[in-house]
Amino acid sequence: MLALYFWIFILGAVIGSFLNVVVLRVEGNMTLRGRSACPRCAQALKWYELVPLVSYGIQRGRCRSCHGRISWQYPLVELTTGLIFVLTASLALPASLTSVTTLPMHAWFVLLLHMAVWATLIVITVYDLRTKLIPDIFSYTFMGLALALYALLVVSGVQAFSWWWLAAGPLFYLPYWLLWRVSNGGWIGLGDAKLSWGIGWYLGPLYGGAAILLAFWIGALVSLGLMGVQRLQHRDAQNSDTRAPNLTLKSEVPFGPYLVLGIALAHFLDISIGTLMFL
Repeated sequence: MLALYFWIFILGAVIGSFLNVVVLRVEGNMTLRGRSACPRCAQALKWYELVPLVSYGIQRGRCRSCHGRISWQYPLVELTTGLIFVLTASLALPASLTSVTTLPMHAWFVLLLHMAVWATLIVITVYDLRTKLIPDIFSYTFMGLALALYALLVVSGVQAFSWWWLAAGPLFYLPYWLLWRVSNGGWIGLGDAKLSWGIGWYLGPLYGGAAILLAFWIGALVSLGLMGVQRLQHRDAQNSDTRAPNLTLKSEVPFGPYLVLGIALAHFLDISIGTLMFL
């Protein structure tokens, strides 16, 4: 099994390299076709400059042509995707599995759909951090994959059909949509609402609800912490010419990454609404 997890990690790292391409090219309104190039000097990259994690380490985080600094985003996304894929496999594959040949075909499809879901969530996280936006193509991809995974689990007999599970998507979407409508997009983005719909279809009402609650709690704690740090910086800035950044409760902060973190905690740590009630 260790060998299998190793190759799953390698697969995740390779997929993570592609996810970086997706984020940057969608952000730049570019096609996914064509060779990768250095964003600074536009020099086309050789195959040995594109080996996930390894190339970044060998090149010490710099382009071989112009020696410009390569963003930490590249190895971090590759590493994160590899680790997430391993975690996903550890949950999806039976602990008693001794040979991959004994695993039913539907179980492989379940694993692949889980990986596709998390690849999409990683793209959403990185893109939202960079632009404070979640494009519809990412939200709808997540929703479609989540629904397909649920349908496969039901058809294969792994999970029982539930109308509440299907209703969780629109029920989670509705409060976000109301906040967006009332504030005219000032309080929350519609992309977060669509992401919540996907959460309902991926985790169901109990675990999905826990994911959203965790996202709000973590987001509030981080925001308050940043405001506290800023207040200290502002006090120091009064004695110098430095202007401290102005972060308030009304500041625009990407909420998508908190939702994805909430999904990860609920999914990988088995946290449901019932679990949170006993905390």
